[in-house]
Amino acid sequence: MKPEEFARIFDAAVERNRDTLIRKGEEYTRGTDRFSNFKKAAGLLGCSQEKALHGMLVKHLVSISDLVDDLEGNRCAPIEMWREKIGDIQNYLYLLEGMIVERLTEKSGGSKELQEEDRADKGKGLLL
Repeated sequence: MKPEEFARIFDAAVERNRDTLIRKGEEYTRGTDRFSNFKKAAGLLGCSQEKALHGMLVKHLVSISDLVDDLEGNRCAPIEMWREKIGDIQNYLYLLEGMIVERLTEKSGGSKELQEEDRADKGKGLLL
């Protein structure tokens, strides 16, 4: 694949993901908390919001695994299905990143402090 073609695929995927995150955000957000449904699921499951998200993400990973397995049998799902499943996984990972930033920001007392700590810590991580 030529780099220009891959760049078009990438740009289209980013736009689809953004549109999906906005649309689903309007559907699932309660009040002003973007992660409200994950927090509610966490409460029902007795786990963290990140663990609740992980459980939902696994469903999508299994679906992709099935699609990849089908390729071995010379069966290929339509590109729309691939795009939907791949986009769902990517969006869950974006949401997970947001949750981690939220957790670290709360732990450090604010985003400015988190940024400074990130630079000083250089990937060592924070004790949660």
